Amino acid sequence: MTVQNNNNTTRNHNNNKNKKRNNNMLLSSTTNNKPLRVVTHNVQGLTDPTKQKQLLDTIYLDNINIMGLSETKLNPTASKYIFKNNQHYKAYFNNDSTSPTGSGVRIVIDNSYAKYIQKINGYKGRMIYIDLYMKGRMKLRIIQVYLPASSTGLWEYTLDLYNCIEKTIIEASQAKSRIILMGDFNIQYEKYIKYYRRNSNSHWHDSLFTKINNLQLIDTVALYHDITPTTPYNTFLPKQHQSSPTKIDYIWISRDLLDETINSNNYNSELYSSDHLGVYISFYTNNLFKQKSIANLKQQKIYKTIFHYDKMNQEKWQEFANMVDLHHQTLQLNNMSINNSRELNRYWDNIQACIRNAAFAKIPNHNSVNQHKERNPKYLTDIYYDIRHINKIILRYNIKS
Repeated sequence: MTVQNNNNTTRNHNNNKNKKRNNNMLLSSTTNNKPLRVVTHNVQGLTDPTKQKQLLDTIYLDNINIMGLSETKLNPTASKYIFKNNQHYKAYFNNDSTSPTGSGVRIVIDNSYAKYIQKINGYKGRMIYIDLYMKGRMKLRIIQVYLPASSTGLWEYTLDLYNCIEKTIIEASQAKSRIILMGDFNIQYEKYIKYYRRNSNSHWHDSLFTKINNLQLIDTVALYHDITPTTPYNTFLPKQHQSSPTKIDYIWISRDLLDETINSNNYNSELYSSDHLGVYISFYTNNLFKQKSIANLKQQKIYKTIFHYDKMNQEKWQEFANMVDLHHQTLQLNNMSINNSRELNRYWDNIQACIRNAAFAKIPNHNSVNQHKERNPKYLTDIYYDIRHINKIILRYNIKS
């Protein structure tokens, strides 16, 4: 009787263990299928403990995975202890000890993505970045900035920040890293464009936008929405009636992230107050975070064949054609009788086999690890981006007509 009870106890324990494992697998699967949601927000100070708690609740309730914060107004000592012992999120900060009330940047990231962080760096309480290294040699640099609200007497200081941001982006590009640049820039892109069109150059205060354009970064909100005088997508909403709303908060991405984006728009937090709206962008995660490592691909012998077409000449192409004809005759494809979709699929598979077998036999090739590559060539990605904006112009013109 005792033995039977022990067996039942063991069986129940194993059942509970299996149920817990299945629940964890289900939770993991559900989490992994969610998009990556990135938000930047000027929080207008984070010294109040209640506001700190409201911020964490916002991140959790709105399914935010990575959040860049501007104008935290925290001194370096206080910054070290905020969110320090949180079980779900990691927080990284950079503060200017000489003037914490007008500076302070921070990146809060949930643990499922924090495990990819390889490097953290910051500059003068105005910029912080994290480098994420994923499997399959995938890299992502996320940069959060908070630029001075006023440029009066800060010419050298501001240009130094601009140069540092440019250098940080170029460094990431040279390392073949994808880039997200976001934050409160305190300058207006639409104003910069008007000035540039009128004068063929930019005012020094807006020169960061020239650097961003030269680096071919994309404004994500403008990617998904028409920014016009009637729909300006302003992010700064001053409480003073004499001041006008402006769009000064942005998320910019490198072009190699275009195909991974889902949507981007302004973001409004309902739990804590700020005179700024945030900006968010959502990404598909399969190509960014779910690639297999190169070592695993080699262990599992997952290879792709690369054909060297540049080594072919007229004689070799003729040999290839003759080999295709030979396979074609062997499979008796001269007299095809297609009466239904099944027969059509069978003949198509045979035609593919003719071409593939001839290619392996007659075209120089080698095997390579099947690591992730862009789904579209860069020139096609650039063309698609240009076409999307041309379509916006056509649509706007048709509406006005």
